[in-house]
Amino acid sequence: MSSINIISYLRLSRPCLLSLKAPLQSNFSKIHQVHRYFSNSHARHFNFTKQHLQNEVFPDWVPSKFSANHFFDITSLRSLIHIAGPDSAKFINGLCTSLLTSSTNAKQEEADANSSSSTDGFYTSFLTPQGRVLFDAFIYKPLESSESENGVPELLLDVSSEMKEQALSHLARYKLLSKVKIQDVSEQFSIVNLAGSEIFTQLDGPTENKSLTAAQAKKFGASYASWDHRFRSEELGIRLIIPTNNAVPKETYSNAAELPCSDYILKMTCLGIGETPRGIVSLVSLPMECNLELLNGIHFRKGCYVGQELTIRTHHKGVIRKRLVPAKLITNEKCATQLSGADLYLPAENPEVKRKPIGKVTWIFGHHILALMRLESLPKPGSKQLVCEFKFDGTVHQITLEFSFPPWIRPMIS
Repeated sequence: MSSINIISYLRLSRPCLLSLKAPLQSNFSKIHQVHRYFSNSHARHFNFTKQHLQNEVFPDWVPSKFSANHFFDITSLRSLIHIAGPDSAKFINGLCTSLLTSSTNAKQEEADANSSSSTDGFYTSFLTPQGRVLFDAFIYKPLESSESENGVPELLLDVSSEMKEQALSHLARYKLLSKVKIQDVSEQFSIVNLAGSEIFTQLDGPTENKSLTAAQAKKFGASYASWDHRFRSEELGIRLIIPTNNAVPKETYSNAAELPCSDYILKMTCLGIGETPRGIVSLVSLPMECNLELLNGIHFRKGCYVGQELTIRTHHKGVIRKRLVPAKLITNEKCATQLSGADLYLPAENPEVKRKPIGKVTWIFGHHILALMRLESLPKPGSKQLVCEFKFDGTVHQITLEFSFPPWIRPMIS
């Protein structure tokens, strides 16, 4: 067995040491150090991005109105799926890319999967068996206790309205003998996203490292609530799930201005945060190309889940050639409506020559876009603009894109 095969084998299973012969055991410590280096590389990048979040989040061209306190009523953009039953936590844990509780003890993982001790929600995604993103979601637990009124554990999934039917079908397909009840409860709740630079003062001073308390959420009449964990910062704020029969007056939001749903989409697009189907293409996108691991949407040390194999292999190999990044169209703006789903190419003297795409536009909103770009094709340090070409109805159009990367993605770009 070659040394390369040994390293690959050890990466897949550390306990395999017991089956190796004595001559190989002497080299295990060195191989283990290499494996540990690659396993912790993501953690080093993640800590680096967390430090940057304290100083800067918004790209230069994000509207300033998103800095002040504001809130969105995004009920029309989102749907809610209620999951209740003794196996609810275990059932969801076997499908999503995150771990319901963030235990670092592998021996307690199974216990954590069936525990609902934490009341704070989390961001995650659901994959196909081939490792493609089916849909992303937020998962909440009840604020008062880990169980509903009848003593049955419950969870609440917050998904894009466009993905509701696909999510219900996916959950029903894997339900099998699990003791859970799946129900669409979108009509029973409103969903509010509260954010801004003074949000901590409005919530009576919680810090970024704390979960929301029931008392803080009840101030807004919420039954479920959580920080937006894609990065726990005031810019994304908190998400409140409020019963429709318990709506509180808008004056409760103090000095926060109400902004339309279109501004919520604009804000996510400017920050480079994709959601299915806006930026993340269902059944096509890979989770790490869509930055889900940077947005706390993937747990690399949990047990098996649908689509895990390709995700974990990509993580350990450390080879990610494309990333979802935000950009702004600054020339030939009349082409904006033609860009959706278009492949981008570098200019060439002969456009008819077959060229390899450098990226693909996955979402466009106004003049702001989200594009899955090859990392080597992005502008070099000190430059923000990139001239690209795309084809529409057989005609080649030339555009100029301006990139401005949020700090949480810059270490991966560089």
